[in-house]
Amino acid sequence: MSLGGVTNGLLGGTFSLGNPADLTLHSSAAVAAAIAGEDITIKASGGDQSTGRSWFPVIGAVVPLGDWAFRVGFGGVLDQDLAIILTDTLSTSIGRFEFEELRTRDGGVSQIDVSAARKLGPVSVGIGIQRLTGSLQQRLRRRFTMDIDSTGVLPGGVLERAETDYGGWSVKAGANAQFKSRFVVSGTFFFATDLKAEQLETLIERTLRLPNGFEGGLSALITSRLMVAAGGGWSGWSQTEPVAEGFTAANTSWLGGGLEYTTLIGSIPIALRAGGRTRKLPFVLPDLEQSKENAITAGLGARIGGRVRVDLGLEFGNRGDLEAAGTEESFTSLNLTVGIIQ
Repeated sequence: MSLGGVTNGLLGGTFSLGNPADLTLHSSAAVAAAIAGEDITIKASGGDQSTGRSWFPVIGAVVPLGDWAFRVGFGGVLDQDLAIILTDTLSTSIGRFEFEELRTRDGGVSQIDVSAARKLGPVSVGIGIQRLTGSLQQRLRRRFTMDIDSTGVLPGGVLERAETDYGGWSVKAGANAQFKSRFVVSGTFFFATDLKAEQLETLIERTLRLPNGFEGGLSALITSRLMVAAGGGWSGWSQTEPVAEGFTAANTSWLGGGLEYTTLIGSIPIALRAGGRTRKLPFVLPDLEQSKENAITAGLGARIGGRVRVDLGLEFGNRGDLEAAGTEESFTSLNLTVGIIQ
């Protein structure tokens, strides 16, 4: 997160569930867990609203064995958390009534990843299989607050629930090349099968097409303490179905990068990081522009006692434009990763 979202080709390896070929960049076995959270301010014509979400980007283990390396991991893919309050007026044949509505969504799609890689001289190749799974719980609570026309009758509240289970598969294949432990270039292709979504109350099953795409990245040591990283990617969302009626889906792309400077505080190595990224978002309202997401990133990492690695990433950014794209929000994100290295 702190290096502009680059996950491919980072010197020393990364705990993210990105390019399986990059597993060979790890010199030792390690286990890691990450937790992320986001505060969001949604801008609307009727006033701003705040919401937030949290998820687990990765929980997993990496094991290098000679020229081979293996990974087992779990992490979020399509997070759908949302909590928002709407206020409006219901007009009926007997009168008008103001109401307050709370909409919550909890869950989304996660992946269970099993990957392997092999080093072939300066080049490594890898492949991974991901089982897509998860569930989404949706709730709607509506409370009527005012009888505008003084009819003497205030409607009762409304409570609705729905739950959807997900299932599917995806495959990642990648390669990288490392030169004198100072420069790495890396790329991944990902391919997804259809995602099955079953609504438990009605037992209705939908088939949702997921996008294929690719990502690439590189990193280089400019000096013994300064590293530069850059990356980008593309996803074919235009071939998928829109998430809701009235939307269209568009292809997405992203670019990001950053700098890392390593120093010592006492005897502890500290990596200071800063960067930025930009990304197009997939779903578009009719006759409006495709939304973009821009963020400034920062963070730090520390190696404690030689065996514990702690990384903190931050993002400050915005998504969309209310006039041009129909939606707009600002956000602050945090990612904390803790790894134990053998």
